[in-house]
This record gives sequence, structure tokens and C-alpha cells, in this order.
Amino acid sequence: MGSYETANSDRRRRSPDAASLRDQPEPKYAVLTCGDAPRALEILKGEEVSLLVTDMKMPGMSGLGLLREIRKAAPELPVIIMTAYGTVESAVQAMKEGAADYILKPIKMDEMEILIEKTLAVSRLEDENREMKLELKSIYGAENIIGAHRSWPGWSISSGRSPKRKRRS
Repeated sequence: MGSYETANSDRRRRSPDAASLRDQPEPKYAVLTCGDAPRALEILKGEEVSLLVTDMKMPGMSGLGLLREIRKAAPELPVIIMTAYGTVESAVQAMKEGAADYILKPIKMDEMEILIEKTLAVSRLEDENREMKLELKSIYGAENIIGAHRSWPGWSISSGRSPKRKRRS
């Protein structure tokens, strides 16, 4: 089960959103909630989180500020920023700084679930890609290449000696 954290300063919005994801008949997520960015960072230090959804406006630190801090501590963690005060400029800034997505409130929970699934799927593919690249590097990296060339002294496919060739007259 993926772990999903929501940092939202509006307690009235935070509880129903988180509760609707958490209290499903067959919950897909372990949902952690908090009301500010410092608490979100604290949770990230102690819990394994697969995705963070944060409000843009929170006390103490903005959603963009939280995103910047997360990029330092956990650069691969996908972050979705939500806001009721969205502008094109803030959306562009959030995406430039590494947000996985940027959505406007009010949010329909079925749309939020689709967005979460899509974001987690992309994150899983990125993780798999990183792991496969490391595996390929360990198998085919420069330190694992052994080669020979016929211009090298003693070159041979099997015996370590250059094959004798008959010259044509």
C-alpha cells in the first residue's frame, strides 16, 4: 500500500479529503495528515512516504517552500501542489521546481484519486528505470569490459596468439 501525505492548512478541507481516501472499504493508501510545512518535513524524516500533496498557502512556509525543502531531502518524492489561489505564474514556478502536478481547488475526490494513481504510477516507473540503469551499469560498465584487438601483441580469439595467415601471391 502506498503512503500518501497531505499538508493542508485548512483543517476543514484536510480532514474530509484525507478521510475519504483513508476510509474507503478497501483503502489504497495509508494517509498521513498535517497542518503545516514543518510538520510535513518532520513526518518525512520518520515515515516512508510515496507521495506528498500540499497546499500552496500554509502558515510558516508556502507549498513552494516545502517543495524546495523536499527536493533537498528526498529529490525523487513526487509532490502535488493544490491551491485555491492559482495563477499561471505559480503553476509554472511549481512545475519548474519539480512538482509532479498542480491542481486548483475545489477538488473532486474522484479526480484526486486518478491524479494520485497517475502520479504514483509515473513515480514507480521512474524508480524502476533508475534501478535498471544501475543494474545495467553494474553488468556492462567500463570496469566489466574485457577486450582484445588484433593489433595488440599476442591477440587471439582462443589461444592468446594471433592466427597465422597465408599470404596470397
